[in-house]
Amino acid sequence: MTLKNHQQFYDEPELYDEVFGEHDPGELKYYKKLASKSKNLLFLGPGTGRILKDLCNVNDHVVGVEKSENMCKKCRQNAPQAEIINLDILDLNLKEKFNLVVAPYEFLNHFDPEEFYKVLKIVTKHLQKGGTFVAQLKNPYHCVGRVHQSELDYVELINDKILERGYITYNEGKQTYTDIIERVFLDGSKHDVVTMSWYYYTMPQIRDYFSRSGLKTKVVMGNFRGIKFTKPSPLLIVEAIGS
Repeated sequence: MTLKNHQQFYDEPELYDEVFGEHDPGELKYYKKLASKSKNLLFLGPGTGRILKDLCNVNDHVVGVEKSENMCKKCRQNAPQAEIINLDILDLNLKEKFNLVVAPYEFLNHFDPEEFYKVLKIVTKHLQKGGTFVAQLKNPYHCVGRVHQSELDYVELINDKILERGYITYNEGKQTYTDIIERVFLDGSKHDVVTMSWYYYTMPQIRDYFSRSGLKTKVVMGNFRGIKFTKPSPLLIVEAIGS
């Protein structure tokens, strides 16, 4: 059995694609519609390019910023038309502004409050006035009020290849949740245990951070079909406008 941390998982493109290969049917459609209306696009944390590669078909100027070198290599293979920059977003300082900036799949939940605000300031710096910033975050209601999960929280079979068990702990005081993930590869090749931690943010906090960063919240949705965000929503998607 191999013990891994959060970052190690994001350095394994093949495993990442196995776990996140299937996405919400409306996800790609939603991002493609926004990208097709924009002159250029900055994509934060594209991973292996599962979404970014298709956006290159509707936008001629796509830039992705990815911290993991292994992910960058895979993303460049999947999206040769895009410019993929191997860099921590916290160090980003491009001499360019974009019509559209995208932070997908709980990207912002990786950052503590100080970093969260810094990332938003960096987004504002790279977003044209009137441009759109889209962020997908963890639904905070899935965390708030939850108690320590000492027993198995979920079981999932991925592509008939990987049996995944998750044990989740919520810390409401620190506004974090930690997922201890056990992955058993049914072909017997591997047995991994990965510890992954995120921060979660409530809607009042999100609106405050966005506002102080120069971003005006326009739309808040609970899924990629534009349904209004509610407590049981599967996702939290925020569209904001640069000022």
